[in-house]
Amino acid sequence: MNNPQNYSILHYLISAFFFLVSAVLFLVPDPGKVYVELFGLTLLPILLCSLMCGPSFAFLAGLLAPLLSFVLWRNEAFIPTVFLQMLTLAISGLLTGIVYKQIHYPLIGVLVGIITGRVAYGIAMVIYYFRNGATYTLERFVADAVEPSWPGFIICAALAPVIVQLLNIAGVMTKLGNEPAGKAKEIVHRPK
Repeated sequence: MNNPQNYSILHYLISAFFFLVSAVLFLVPDPGKVYVELFGLTLLPILLCSLMCGPSFAFLAGLLAPLLSFVLWRNEAFIPTVFLQMLTLAISGLLTGIVYKQIHYPLIGVLVGIITGRVAYGIAMVIYYFRNGATYTLERFVADAVEPSWPGFIICAALAPVIVQLLNIAGVMTKLGNEPAGKAKEIVHRPK
């Protein structure tokens, strides 16, 4: 499964599913949008896509989900809102998948993905504010990118590894070419 051309139809279907789920969640109207962000509902599908299908699929899903939502419904301003959503989800998905492919521990991959996504958000906002002659402070970053979303980060960090472990036990991850490693492999492949 190391050859990129060996991806099965299952990879494409799973990626499309998570892409659509994330895109649809961007449609939630303003009163409910707080809960979508609070519970990390737009990030979780991208993280799961990354863990199940790999970094390239998750990068594309993370990049395209906010863009599709914007093109179809234009419910947010493209700059900076949609662009930041695209950047954050794409970077989170890409790095979660890269780390998971290297070490096969989903929690570490998810944490790296969440943190790097937020760092990318902060860097993009520093550039955006600088171009507009303003300063983006650490306090503003915490207020914009960390405080509203920390419950979602915890939920993603708790749910994604559990879902991946259940998929390991069911044999789905093996079918996708994502063999578990270390203790996870021992749990999944117990001698009978």
